[in-house]
Amino acid sequence: MGERLLRDEGYEVVTITDGDTVFVRLPDVDPDVLILDANLPLRSGYEITRFVKSSSFYRHAAVLLTGSVAEPVDESLAREAGADGMIHKPFEAKALLTLVGPLAKKSEELRELRPAGPPPPPPGEEPKVVKGAVAA
Repeated sequence: MGERLLRDEGYEVVTITDGDTVFVRLPDVDPDVLILDANLPLRSGYEITRFVKSSSFYRHAAVLLTGSVAEPVDESLAREAGADGMIHKPFEAKALLTLVGPLAKKSEELRELRPAGPPPPPPGEEPKVVKGAVAA
């Protein structure tokens, strides 16, 4: 429902079903807003949020964490990870749009401050320094 609603409002939407794939797709999607299930398979929304918010390349991107009654968002973990907001399923269309609109606008403005250069590798794939040389 959220995907259709955002598309109808003119947003480009990319849907990903697990946390590992988020890291693979981040460089080519380069999102302004990530709406992440806090309890994604393989890598949690909290882990992805920490990576995004600690990265000078991606920190402009806003992160909304979602949860449900069965698997709620842990609000203290969300704040600690740096999430820009939380929304609980099922959510009203207006509530989603009210959150996403201002976050997307702010993200576009912050994107201009992003340092030049390639995006960082996903966690666990950082290059290793060997005697002053970088090894992939």
